[in-house]
Amino acid sequence: MGTSNTLQDSFNAFFLIVIYIPLNIIFMLIVALIFSVANRMVSLNFPSWVVAVAAGLFVFSFMFAFQSGVSAKRTFGGDLTTYYTTTAIINVIVIILMLTLSGINRLIFKNASADSFAFAKPQLIATIVYTVLTGVILAIPLFNGNGQTPTEEKREDALRATKEAIDSDNLAKFEKLYNHDAAFYTERFPTENISVFAYLLRENKIEMARMLIAGSNNKATMFAGVSRWDWDINSASMMQMLLKNGLDTETVAEILTNKNRTALAKEMVSKYHPVFDAKIGYIAQNLVASKNTELLDFLIQNGLVKNTTAAKKVLTDLVMKNETDAVLMLVKSGFPVDTSNHEMVKMAISHNNLPMLNLLFQYPFNINYLDEYTYLDEYTYLECAIINGYESVVDFLLSRRPDITTMHQTRIDGMVNALLVAEKYKEDVILGKLKKYVGGN
Repeated sequence: MGTSNTLQDSFNAFFLIVIYIPLNIIFMLIVALIFSVANRMVSLNFPSWVVAVAAGLFVFSFMFAFQSGVSAKRTFGGDLTTYYTTTAIINVIVIILMLTLSGINRLIFKNASADSFAFAKPQLIATIVYTVLTGVILAIPLFNGNGQTPTEEKREDALRATKEAIDSDNLAKFEKLYNHDAAFYTERFPTENISVFAYLLRENKIEMARMLIAGSNNKATMFAGVSRWDWDINSASMMQMLLKNGLDTETVAEILTNKNRTALAKEMVSKYHPVFDAKIGYIAQNLVASKNTELLDFLIQNGLVKNTTAAKKVLTDLVMKNETDAVLMLVKSGFPVDTSNHEMVKMAISHNNLPMLNLLFQYPFNINYLDEYTYLDEYTYLECAIINGYESVVDFLLSRRPDITTMHQTRIDGMVNALLVAEKYKEDVILGKLKKYVGGN
């Protein structure tokens, strides 16, 4: 549940920053420009601040009437008060910027002036029209229920009734509500922030879950198309039903490890002997997150790292992310280390990560490795550490007895060795250590 909420929060933040705020600002500017043009064409001569405030109120009214039902859910988890407050703050800021920034002010309001303004009949008519139009927009939620369209309201009523049917084990009512809708399993309960299918799994409603699967047009699409971070299989009966209906064993292992269901995972692996392949990374990350070494050891004994290529990639990805503890846990349990993947060592050096380097060099990495022909690895490990100025990493690598005097070609610096690299990059302290190392040899 925690991971699911984090993902949902991330999506909400993305929607707020990337979509909602820019949309609100652009809409404000467009409405202000339209109002300003109308103000000049009809010679109403309203002051710029009046036009800007009118635009802000109009946009707020529109957002209140037409967007609150959707946007509030996507940005603030349905909290309308926060949604309205944020919208109002955005509008006020845009009004202030339109009036104070000379470039925007000239673009929207041209040379509008309040000198010739007088509140006469044309201004009165314009005010009445604006008030009526804004009032009609604000009244729309009264007819649709707090800014929801009839379709949204009907959908939420159906979801509430569905949850009641699930909680009361009313199979007949549940079947009537879902009505063989192939996409019904993707619907989410607003109060639970969880999909219908995930809720059925969590509450162990086997027959209802079976009913949804049977009604799906394509089981494979159903199992692949839904985020499984909030799925929770907590009984052997539910697990067996899902496997019988087409959910593959590796995905079941992913779900069980995500929720730390050790006993069920062991039972499933012992009975069905899954072939671990595409989901090794997800399973490993789940086990690392829960620090479940017992289950990790069991799965490795039962084929988790049999696909050595996929298993090595898991470690490589974790090294790239600088996750030392995770790499240590997996290696101790038996994950293979790819000593031909020199990028792992280079990445550990770039992170200045001595514990990771200590771990990696327990395996036979070539301390003098470089590839001067393709320029993919034209500097040795030691030279990378020198360029970055990492003295402690240099000390560690020197303890591995590298060759620092042999010259080799590089694309940028020409012919070099570790001594020349230190000299070129003005790493005087490191250069002194290298000379001492050569003298000691």
